[in-house]
Amino acid sequence: MSTPAGVDYCLKPMAIYIEITKHYETHEKVVYLYSCDHISWGEFLITKKSFALESVKELEGEKQKFFMFRAWGKVRKTYLTTGEFPQETCYAA
Repeated sequence: MSTPAGVDYCLKPMAIYIEITKHYETHEKVVYLYSCDHISWGEFLITKKSFALESVKELEGEKQKFFMFRAWGKVRKTYLTTGEFPQETCYAA
């Protein structure tokens, strides 16, 4: 399994590895895809002005919704730390 550059710390034994990839970006919003084991679980849109989740497309199920909110939180934390929206990131759940 390949990981985004600089995020090898996400690989933990017995953990679920959630991949977060920027799909596209405009001057008003950023859209991310999130997946597990290279299987897409959905996408979420972040408005740049308020950092709110504006639109969500996801698979059915509470588990996927929980991971989507964690993925949004990871992108938000990365943005607040670096000042840039990450191209890709991950977390181990």
